[in-house]
Amino acid sequence: CDFEGQCYLANSTFQLRCIVYKCMVQMMPLARRTQVALLENNCLDMFGQCHKPGARFPVHKDGITYGSCTCKTDLTGNRINVCKTICEIDGKVYAENQTFERDGKPCMKYVCDHGTARVIEA
Repeated sequence: CDFEGQCYLANSTFQLRCIVYKCMVQMMPLARRTQVALLENNCLDMFGQCHKPGARFPVHKDGITYGSCTCKTDLTGNRINVCKTICEIDGKVYAENQTFERDGKPCMKYVCDHGTARVIEA
């Protein structure tokens, strides 16, 4: 299969920018038809790691690090990272910039910072 200027072996799988493809080959009476099929449409995190749809991971976007993003695909198959600006800690939800103490750690104060609980006082 020829895909984006590269050749891939028949029936092989390959990954480009977190998307996994397969080179499909179909034998016809007078020709051989090749086609590239999309197998997995994964998302890229700020560390260069790939994540499957539904996985949570950090994303750095517009100078801000969001600690709780989820990989999703829209109806057209485009990958998007949906990032929360709330913190879900120990079964409780905190708003952006809200300060709180965690159960069992009364001497530490945290602030919800773009989906990540950050220590502000120890």
